[in-house]
Amino acid sequence: MGGEKLEREITGKMPTMKDEDLLRTIRRGGKLGLEASKEFLKRLTKKTFSPEQERTYLLEILESLKPSWPKDEKEVSELKNQVADIIIEKGLLTERALIIILREIDSQSKLTKAVRRYHSQAKAIPNYVLLDIVRKVNSEKQWAAETVLSQNPTTDDLLVLEEELEGLLQREVFEKHRKKGISIEDGEYIIEMIPPLAEVAWQEIYPKIARGKPQSQAEHYYEFSKYTDSPEVKRDISNKMWIIREDLTREQLNHLEQNAGLVTIEDPEKVRNWINQHFLRSPISFDEALEVKERTKSNIIRKEAIKEAIKKGKKEIRKIERELKKEEKQERYWPGPTWKENRLEFLRNKVLELERELENLEREKEIEESALKGGDNMEVSTLVQT
Repeated sequence: MGGEKLEREITGKMPTMKDEDLLRTIRRGGKLGLEASKEFLKRLTKKTFSPEQERTYLLEILESLKPSWPKDEKEVSELKNQVADIIIEKGLLTERALIIILREIDSQSKLTKAVRRYHSQAKAIPNYVLLDIVRKVNSEKQWAAETVLSQNPTTDDLLVLEEELEGLLQREVFEKHRKKGISIEDGEYIIEMIPPLAEVAWQEIYPKIARGKPQSQAEHYYEFSKYTDSPEVKRDISNKMWIIREDLTREQLNHLEQNAGLVTIEDPEKVRNWINQHFLRSPISFDEALEVKERTKSNIIRKEAIKEAIKKGKKEIRKIERELKKEEKQERYWPGPTWKENRLEFLRNKVLELERELENLEREKEIEESALKGGDNMEVSTLVQT
């Protein structure tokens, strides 16, 4: 309550505050900043300020004023729109003022009005201001983008345009970007963030990636494949990842296994089987072996994965048991089982479950082999009788 009382006292003194003190209060923002802003707008109707002073106060209101609570949002927005109108109507628009209006005002009609007024009086508008217009003002996007293209844009400028535009103009921007040279980093951004240009960007940068070492290629392929929405790019990358599969990391191979259906130069099931067998031939943890077992459709690989999981599970059980024996001598400071004890119980139960599953698979194999032998014997018997 003390804070509210102080706010009321300060608000009550605002009509007699010096202009400089009022400006400092505006800069503080919050509820007091809102009240100070209202007081300044009242003074504008009664007192004459120089254009520079007036612009300074009004821009401070736009930059400093933020709603303290959701209930204040409407009031703050209306006040900011009022301030923007004053700046426009009184001819106080400068480059900085326009940039602040573009950042702080949401009303498309107000933004259009500000941009058109500034455009009519400015001899030239730099690209960084034009890009803000492209980002924020729908009605002025076309001419602002075309002006950027005519003013020697950087590749960063072109990236912004590619992301903000659509259709033929977007393609025109990409063509300009292509002529300037699309770096792998720019291409990665386009592939991940601008779906309509993903395929052409991929065609442009792939030769650069292909010149790198396999490990470097793998890193780029993996990043592109993770984030692109383009099925064509994802399919081509999956094929290229399969070609350099021996150079992929475990994480990259996992990703390729999940996208094996996109590989068109090899049977997807062969891709999955190769990856899972590769994991089982490499150093692998209990949990990783379990993951291979769960996802493979091959009974042969499933058996290999179960055997590996049992072996690694028993090894981890022995390790935890040794650690717990050492800890028995130490005083415990927490009730209930520890993480290690919970893990130990999980491993013991899971290993038993895996051993039973392995026995069932072996039994099924024996039954199948027996049935096949029985069929062969019947054929031989039939031939002898004839």
